[in-house]
Amino acid sequence: MTFKKVVKYNNFLSNRVTIPLIGLAISLHRDRDSVKQFQIRNVKIGCFSRGMTSDPNNMIEEVDGVPVRSEPVGYGAAELLTCRKCGRSNAPNRFECIYCGTTLEGAGETVDLEGLRARELEAWENGINIVLLNSSLSEEAELQLSKLGLEGKSVKRIGEFQTPTPITRVATEAAAKIIGEQLETAGADIKMVSDEDLGVHSLPVRLRSIAISEASLQVITFNSNETVEFPAGKLMLVVTGSIVETRSEIQLKKKKGKYLGIDDSIVTADTGVADIYFDGDLRGFRILTSGFDFSVLGEDKSLLAADNLKTLVEKLCAVNEDAVLIGDYQRKRTVLDHVWPCTIRSESKGVQRSGFGLSVSKGAASSNEDQFTRYSRLLRLSL
Repeated sequence: MTFKKVVKYNNFLSNRVTIPLIGLAISLHRDRDSVKQFQIRNVKIGCFSRGMTSDPNNMIEEVDGVPVRSEPVGYGAAELLTCRKCGRSNAPNRFECIYCGTTLEGAGETVDLEGLRARELEAWENGINIVLLNSSLSEEAELQLSKLGLEGKSVKRIGEFQTPTPITRVATEAAAKIIGEQLETAGADIKMVSDEDLGVHSLPVRLRSIAISEASLQVITFNSNETVEFPAGKLMLVVTGSIVETRSEIQLKKKKGKYLGIDDSIVTADTGVADIYFDGDLRGFRILTSGFDFSVLGEDKSLLAADNLKTLVEKLCAVNEDAVLIGDYQRKRTVLDHVWPCTIRSESKGVQRSGFGLSVSKGAASSNEDQFTRYSRLLRLSL
């Protein structure tokens, strides 16, 4: 059997190219426009020196004269976009320069949704959130959502939700505009909300207790013990969910020049939460099952904090029948994790004395509190 391999290379390579073949290395000079043939064990190699070229087909392998690839891989030089700041070339499907992050000129005509979400934003960065408002999606809209990184099951579940759902988060308004236009063309109803509008850097005011009457609601803050009174008809929205905090720790001890794990632990805390919003109030108030006085429930008070929170929410909604109760946070966790990942931070207790030697403790903690706050504020802005 004869195997023919055609190798083509450009002038920007070194003056000598080495080709490994069946344990041998053949070095070829390319200072002549000629063809050199080598016959080794019925293997035939043809090396052509064609000079510098930008043709993407310049690196093609052939078997008996038949190309291995049916189409070029990558982009040609004429298709690349040059960054006006750093001068480097970028793929035409990118919106921002991969090296310096500058918006590329002319990217809006060729960029796709995958290129727009190439970089995942940090939690502290101010980004633009693209929110899907309608629940029924066309096949084209589902295809566009899959390009944003959403899995097939998540895309199908988005169509089941009746409340606004965030689908992606980008760094600039220009990128958000392009994504919004493509999704609207596919029939999706889109809304753009910035992180500044969500007020993610300030949590809702935590409450210690609450007093309920037919005419008003009195909320008592957790830290300052301040009492704030609202008319009962001003209650607009109640959002329920849970805040899950996971903390892991491992203890390492140095033995014979190596650190060995001698102990590890993982602790998870699941706390029920309810955010309440009044008319004219965008920050909101937060009720946590831990540290809250449920004595307002009277005889309806239970031994379980989760049951008490559910009963309290029912009493709050009974005060104002026009108040909206939304409790679909848990069902949306898969989609929300894609847009607003849980906050993870590293922890270290330093060097500690353990027995006759020293040990080092390291750990990590994760929480979805920031995620729930963003979703709660998004629902408030949507009213």
